[in-house]
Parts: sequence; C-alpha cells; structure tokens
Amino acid sequence: MLALVAAVALLVGLGAGWLVFAGADRTTMTAAQQEVWSDLEASGDYDAGSIQVVGAKYGATTWTATQQDAKRTCVILTRKDQDPAAACRPSAGDHDGFDLQVSLDYTEDGDQYILFAALVEDVGGDPVTVIQRQNMTDGGWDWRSQYSEVELAQVDLLEQTGLDGEWLTLLGYDGVMPIWLYQGDRTCLMVVVHDTTEVAQQCGSLTTDPEMPLQLAIGDAVYSALDSHRGPSLTILRSSPPTQVTCDAAAGDCASIDDTTGEID
Repeated sequence: MLALVAAVALLVGLGAGWLVFAGADRTTMTAAQQEVWSDLEASGDYDAGSIQVVGAKYGATTWTATQQDAKRTCVILTRKDQDPAAACRPSAGDHDGFDLQVSLDYTEDGDQYILFAALVEDVGGDPVTVIQRQNMTDGGWDWRSQYSEVELAQVDLLEQTGLDGEWLTLLGYDGVMPIWLYQGDRTCLMVVVHDTTEVAQQCGSLTTDPEMPLQLAIGDAVYSALDSHRGPSLTILRSSPPTQVTCDAAAGDCASIDDTTGEID
C-alpha cells in the first residue's frame, strides 16, 4: 500500500521552470533572515507575529504576513539591503484564481535583474512561493538563468536523451533529487537518479483526472503528476515498509514484526 508523504510543487501559469518552496518557521531562518524578520516586525506594517519566511533563492527571501487582524494577506520580497517589496489583498475570497504576486529589481555584476514571486497554496492548504528572475540587461530571457549550476548539470544530462531543455519544468525535489517534467515533442516525468548519470523517465499524457496521473516509480517512491488550472502539480508517494514474518517450523508458530514500530504479534 502506498502512503502519501508529500505533495509539492504547484506551478502557476507564469512560465515553465518556476521553483516552489514550502514554508519554514523562525527557527530555521539564517542569521540574515532573522535580522530582516526583526526589521519587518519593527515596521508595524504587519500583524505582530504573523511574518514567516516561505522561500529563498537568488539571494532573495519571500515572506508571508497579515494585516488588519488577518483580514489582509501579504507576500513580501526582500533582498540584502534593498527596501522590501510587498503586495497585499483581502484574505477572504477566491480572487478568481489569481495568485498574490510581487516583484523586485536589483543589479548584480553589472546586470539588471527583475525577481518575481507568487504566493500559492499546496494541496494541504499550506503557503508556498514560486520564484523566478529575468536578466533585463541582455535584452532577452535566457531560460537557463532560472536554474542553479547543479540543476543545469542535470539539464545537460537530460538533453543527452534528445530533448530540448527549454521545455523542461522543475516540479520539485525529493530530498536533494530534482523531479522534472518535459513537455516538448512528448510529455515525460524525468529524474536523474541520485549519485548517478542514469536518466529514468515515464512518458504519457498529463491530465487533470486524479484517476489517471502520469507516474514514475523509482525505488520505494512514486512520482505522480497532474495538470490543473494553475499548472502541473507533483505528489510524491512512498511505499509502506514491509512486515517481516518469522515462523518456527517445529512449533508451528509464526510472528510478524512491524518494521515501523518493532512490535511483535
């Protein structure tokens, strides 16, 4: 039997390859993030105790907060010594499917960048953020700029299978292992197996039918993708540990050991 252990990476319809980060409490913040958190708290712009970090990339951090006794929800984007950028809206209502978004401009090594962050919810209702940046100096968007060096190394391996990396979407991570979706001349879930150069893939159709997900099984994990009005979503399923059964042939007795508890029946 498969037990659901993670549901991650709801992608909004703002371009392939956006990355999603789950929320984190204050104890997991870096020292720099704790300093920014203190400044945001001291500003008085947000409900006391409501500010929490939900994602970080490209040297920037995204936060959620509330205003007016939680009547308004905000997403905040901060980066180093720059002034925070924020966007807020009423907490109630479905907002016609539009996610809360914010952007921030900055210069690095002579290049001008714009960062985009959007606040969405995962299937459990927890806040996650989607972060992307665009280099405005070169006059065009390079799809490779959204990935880290480690991720680009994986893209190179995936491209060796004959695909065009521009049509890849990074759905999320299983630990340190990225899970990819390719939607070019075919639709495939793809994984570069951890600590190898082996590419595992399963191709088929990406549908909205929960009874017909696109799935890729590796070891004890099953990566399951569905489409939605927000874009592709990834669910990670993990198989339950087996129960060990030992028998005494002479006595005719058997005992089972639950690998999760160690209890003997």
